[in-house]
Amino acid sequence: MLCQVGDDHGQDLGHPKQSEDGIKLLSLDGGGIRGLSSLIILKHLMKNIRPSDPPKPCEYFDLIGGTSTGGIITIMLGRLRMGVDECIEKYMDLASDVFQPKRSKGNLWGKGRDWLTAGGKYRSEGLATQFKSAAQQAIGDKEALLLDPDGPCKVFVCAQAKANSTTALLRSYTTHDSIDHLSLSRCTIWEAARATSAASGFFDPIVIGDQSYVDGATACNNPVEKVFQEAKSLWSDLGPRLQCLVSIGTGVSKAHQFGDNIFEIVNSLKHMAIETEETEKRFYTHIDDYGIKELYFRFNVTTGLTGVKLDDVEKRPDIEAATEAYLAEPRTRKTLQNVAEARPALDGMIQKEALRSSHAHIILSTQNLFQKPEKTSTWPGSLFQTLAEPTQTPNLYDQMMRPASGFSMTIF
Repeated sequence: MLCQVGDDHGQDLGHPKQSEDGIKLLSLDGGGIRGLSSLIILKHLMKNIRPSDPPKPCEYFDLIGGTSTGGIITIMLGRLRMGVDECIEKYMDLASDVFQPKRSKGNLWGKGRDWLTAGGKYRSEGLATQFKSAAQQAIGDKEALLLDPDGPCKVFVCAQAKANSTTALLRSYTTHDSIDHLSLSRCTIWEAARATSAASGFFDPIVIGDQSYVDGATACNNPVEKVFQEAKSLWSDLGPRLQCLVSIGTGVSKAHQFGDNIFEIVNSLKHMAIETEETEKRFYTHIDDYGIKELYFRFNVTTGLTGVKLDDVEKRPDIEAATEAYLAEPRTRKTLQNVAEARPALDGMIQKEALRSSHAHIILSTQNLFQKPEKTSTWPGSLFQTLAEPTQTPNLYDQMMRPASGFSMTIF
């Protein structure tokens, strides 16, 4: 059974989010080993949020959505509730383990069959084993479900149903208007990780229930639109409560860098590279319509990662160097700070309403400013008599005439 938070194997919630906080969203792109770049950026972002004690992403964000490698990271951060440093360590261990060829160099027949059938060249079992172990350690159940409706952070990952090539969302929650796939209702954490990362030519598809799934990168490598749509379904008052929508990429890539595959897969992977930035452009074009122009933040390393293939595990130093150079850029540093300082529109509305109410109070009060005080019989003859004998509840007139009030009046 799924171990609940608070059991012997429950997870430390650290600094739980407060109900009055603004809603914060995180979107993570796919990109193979370049997902390390996303994690490095996220680490610096959390440090900017609270320098003395950086929060876990699951403590800060209300919803995290990811695709492929971004989906794997989403599950680690949101469902398994890892801190960023722990996630980086586990992610690199996972990459080193799973990117091991399942065929020996001499097995030409097996390699040829994989090439023709689009079979994965890496061992899918390694990824499943790693996530079972992680679920056992974090939750106490290696077969724990992805579903966790009471969790502090909601997560979803994108996959693609092979039957109709549509994007399927594997969620840790349900919404009132979501179309939940029957085959995914009892999806485990390790199955979700396998489904979102089953990139054609790299890993074999996975069957969950009666459906076969591959990763959702070809149609939804940048899931920012899905994240925003899901948030609107989860929170009907998202508009005034949204504090930030952060989207993190895995670096600008070239379409030719994905390794040896049959032509159909090469074309699909080229489309993945194009789709990522096209989605970003399309979403950015509409942020004014969505009313979130000041609350949407995109991070994506622009140079230094174009030569890193999806499975280039040995390129870790290159990924770190390119990402750190990107983070040192003034524009990036400013954007990181802007995220930390972002506030929901509701805060501004409350402040404006308070100011408006204050102004209205002053205006209404000043209507009586020159009215004859109750204790005077003539005006202005007994003015100074009234000032010398204030009432028990002085009005604005009384307040303004006091020397200490900061107001002055000249009487002609």
